[in-house]
Amino acid sequence: MLGYQLSEIQPVHASWEKLLHPFDAERVNRALQIHLKGHSPLYEVEYRIRTKNGRWRWIQSRGSVVEWDAQGKPLQISGTHLDITDRRQAEAEAHRLLEILEATTDFILTTDLYGRVLYGNRALLKLSGHGDAKEIRGIRLSKFFSASRAANHRKRGDPDRDVPRRMARRGHAARSSRTGNPRFVGHLNSPRRRKTKTDRVSFVMRNISLQKQIEAENIENERRILEVQKSESLGVLAGGIAHDFNNLLTTMLGNANLARMELEPKSPSIPHSLKLKMPRIVRLNCASKCWLTQAAVPLLFTEVDLTALIKDTKQLLQVSISKKIHFELELDPIAACRSGCDLATTANPHESCD
Repeated sequence: MLGYQLSEIQPVHASWEKLLHPFDAERVNRALQIHLKGHSPLYEVEYRIRTKNGRWRWIQSRGSVVEWDAQGKPLQISGTHLDITDRRQAEAEAHRLLEILEATTDFILTTDLYGRVLYGNRALLKLSGHGDAKEIRGIRLSKFFSASRAANHRKRGDPDRDVPRRMARRGHAARSSRTGNPRFVGHLNSPRRRKTKTDRVSFVMRNISLQKQIEAENIENERRILEVQKSESLGVLAGGIAHDFNNLLTTMLGNANLARMELEPKSPSIPHSLKLKMPRIVRLNCASKCWLTQAAVPLLFTEVDLTALIKDTKQLLQVSISKKIHFELELDPIAACRSGCDLATTANPHESCD
């Protein structure tokens, strides 16, 4: 077990003491003296001992005095030495992992297949308001989740289900703290299996309330930005309409003023000068003005010359769109010819068109 030949170790106590780990020697000798003095029925101690290659092995030593002299002094001890190095290393690794679980701010919870708590770390105890892990051992999973979610978790850990399909699952749920304030916790639950059966389910949970709050604030900020953008778009649209409407009024007023300038100061036609016959562009502008100012008037169904309408609004479109955009019109030739007729001076519109 240690790699020595029998001839390499002298059969005396001092030779054995030289192989003990310095940190264990005092504890081992104290346990041995207690047994030799008859204060313990069995000598049992675990310690490290140096092997021939210089490494340390953990040994479990158990024995007792089997022979005494006439004065009751122990003469011989018989016992066993068991190599427990692998066990001690596994215990050390388990202890290291346990320290990590206890130190983390995540909530760790382990239950059996019936939803009864087997383990909860320090963070979970703080969340639930318990002071000791023993207080939560055996309580139901519904203490930490809603009844429906707890039943769902137990169903996933059913040992009779197909094992390969039972993978770790993620999700989130609302959980109230001991103060009653709701907290959103994200969780990962993973079944633990032995061969083909699941014997327990572990949960790793994290408080994501702040994350949820930030997400809600981001959504609200995006909504406000959209509202601002809508307002800006409406402002640009309203400004463009007002600008075009002002251009229409300027055209009409300009033509009216030119007509009035041709009249004598004392002409009886001055009060009616705005009713004077004007060029076609003025009448078209008047029609556009009516369209802009009477948008709330009920719809009037009538035949519309789309070619003429498009040509008349081309200038309005050019003012409203970006200067970087160029568009061309491809209109029906006959409709374009008809739209060019002077509807005001022709008794029968389009009669002169081919």
